[in-house]
Amino acid sequence: MANDWNDRIHEAVERMEAELRKAIDYVNDEVVPEARMQGAEALRKAAEKLRQVAQKLDERTPRR
Repeated sequence: MANDWNDRIHEAVERMEAELRKAIDYVNDEVVPEARMQGAEALRKAAEKLRQVAQKLDERTPRR
């Protein structure tokens, strides 16, 4: 009886570990690359906005 219980626990743990590995692989393969692409695009847009603000500041600053 104790062996049966131990076997069931061991099998359940193995299944959980396998599912966890699948979840980690999914995050690494699907989520992380997409997040990086979106992050890079957001940085590009922010950089462009900052460039525009700097240009406006330059235009408003009197030259000596």
